[in-house]
Amino acid sequence: MTLPPCLAADQAPQTTLTLAEPDAATGLVQRTVLTGGLRVITETLPGTSVAVGITADSGTRDEDTAHAGAAHFLEHLLFKGSTTRSRTELLGALDGVGARHNAFTTQESTTVRAHLRGGDLPVALDVLSDVVAHAALDPEAMEVERGVILQEIDLHTGNHLEHVGELFTSALFAGSGLGASIGGTPHSIRSISRQAVADCYRAAYVPSRLIVSAAGALEHDLVVDQVRTALSATMMATDGALPARPRPAHPRVRVSCGTTIESRDIDQAHLVLGVEGLAHTDERSYALQLVSAVLGEGPMSRLCARLREERGLVYAVFSSLNSFADTGELTFYAGCAPERADEVIALMRQELEEVAAKGIGAAELDRARARVLGGLALDHESVLDRRSGLVESELYHPRFVGLSERIERVQAVTPEEVAEVAAQVLTRPQTVAAVGPLDPDHVF
Repeated sequence: MTLPPCLAADQAPQTTLTLAEPDAATGLVQRTVLTGGLRVITETLPGTSVAVGITADSGTRDEDTAHAGAAHFLEHLLFKGSTTRSRTELLGALDGVGARHNAFTTQESTTVRAHLRGGDLPVALDVLSDVVAHAALDPEAMEVERGVILQEIDLHTGNHLEHVGELFTSALFAGSGLGASIGGTPHSIRSISRQAVADCYRAAYVPSRLIVSAAGALEHDLVVDQVRTALSATMMATDGALPARPRPAHPRVRVSCGTTIESRDIDQAHLVLGVEGLAHTDERSYALQLVSAVLGEGPMSRLCARLREERGLVYAVFSSLNSFADTGELTFYAGCAPERADEVIALMRQELEEVAAKGIGAAELDRARARVLGGLALDHESVLDRRSGLVESELYHPRFVGLSERIERVQAVTPEEVAEVAAQVLTRPQTVAAVGPLDPDHVF
């Protein structure tokens, strides 16, 4: 597997840094690097529940053909038993305190997490540390999960809205790990070996590539002490190792354009029109958020007004932004009657061209700004979102970027910056993905 390089750390081991002092939007954020290079980052929010997770900075884009689907397969196996406890013992410990646990894989990371009452945080840390440090990768469990994952692939494929989004990403980033299916393909899952999954485990689940994150009612020093105790025997053996730097933004992947259609005998045509977006660290991202909000977020957006309220062509229409280390995607989804698909795509293109050419008016921009700021505030009422924000900042940014700074950056975006990023991004070559009763050779 190809993994991002482990470079020098900017923090001495065992030193705790305060990354953000408490204010109206952000709690106390602290970061400690342990001697094996493992990072512990927390946000203290008194009077709340706690979300805790362990993230490996390796995902689907790091896999080669021989390991396709390995990261996701490994994620499935982590809670199936460790070398010290059975699946029943692991899950029983979490259920015993009413914790909700989950695991997920993305293109660039894999996470196991739990959400529970603050006083029960030690239980979750104990279980998560065990599954990460002592994964059994039991052969019998692997065969059971092979069937489960094949069912999961079928489920996602049957969700037309979700599937068309995956089809778009695969088309936009064709030939790159970013375009590979996170769950793998039926062929790769049927053929993948335990050795391939074990290779993924040994390569990615090392201290320098792991981040322990927690947000909620907690004490940072206590979390650090427990992580040190839980992981010292095996994970800290690489004493003196340094944390991996944020995934490099260069060289950037190449993108494709064109039309991809998957013909299906269903009632609706599910359409995604989109372009390459911006990387996590791109300073224009805040302005692009406002562009996305104007075009496709909420009932007052241009696409909703044009396609649903004025023409009655669609029920659902919305925009989405997704960023990676070196690139991103800006997409616009609509579901419509198959015979109206050309009209819908044409109207979408008209709206994009209008914004790219003329920018956005002051009133419309103010409304979009309020929507984005409101969304940030509402999302960050969740400790799950707070924990995710800690990891995102650690994975992609050379310094901590918290909610307070994000709010300030959105507030500071000027109409000129919005017009500039709209002209730059919305005029990029377009990719269209469609699922429905359409000719595979159809040209919109």
